[in-house]
Amino acid sequence: MSETTYTLIGRDAEKIKCRLCSRQVCVKVVTLTLYFAVLLWRFIGLILYSIHATDCFFREKLASYRCKNFTLFSHADELEIAWQSASVINTLLVVLVLMKVPDYEGYLSALRNNSKHARFWSLFCQLLVAVTYNVIVISTESLGISKFIEVGFILGEISTTLVVYLWNNVPAPWRESRLPARHLAYTLTLIVFILENLYLFILMSTQAAFEVTGVNNFRRTPSALQAITLVVNAAEATFYYAMMKFFWNKWFDDRRNLLINDNV
Repeated sequence: MSETTYTLIGRDAEKIKCRLCSRQVCVKVVTLTLYFAVLLWRFIGLILYSIHATDCFFREKLASYRCKNFTLFSHADELEIAWQSASVINTLLVVLVLMKVPDYEGYLSALRNNSKHARFWSLFCQLLVAVTYNVIVISTESLGISKFIEVGFILGEISTTLVVYLWNNVPAPWRESRLPARHLAYTLTLIVFILENLYLFILMSTQAAFEVTGVNNFRRTPSALQAITLVVNAAEATFYYAMMKFFWNKWFDDRRNLLINDNV
């Protein structure tokens, strides 16, 4: 083959390589853009839900989905479901992203290693209590949309706990200065997790203090069920506090294992 032929082949190879690089860059840009869009809607949805839930609590002493005279904006229940959906989707994306972390041990290995810590199981018990509260509410509810909202809370609690278990051994990516977009995504994700769980902790604690629950006709239910509901409602608040505490410590603490140090 002549030198001219080799030159043409080399140029074609460079063109193909450039095209592949351009496609990879486009895919990364689109992926990050979509992720930031989901994260943004999760944050906006949290604000709208906070307005809805807070107004219903102080004005009617009711859970958000049981509020009848909310007028600040329309379709409040549907927006609450949309926020829950964005929260769960964002959480699942966070779980999937872990497979891209260099030297990540894998999901099953992470769960197996973290299950050796006592805090793993106490956190699991808190999750069971939180889910139990939502199941009690669902069992007394007649409206379909209210049940749907409670199922959304259950999915959110389970998925967030899964993130805690799987993120526990993942160091913060502060050392990789060449990836500013990932740093931003990581930081914003932690902030949203912190704000979301902080608000839910405050809301659940306040509801428990004022004996406001999501149970339908709470005052007419048997006293034993009322007592159980109030206890698990208060316990659910501690679950959200534990979640908030983990993400808060994860933001500031670069240690690889937060469960073993009881930072949850």
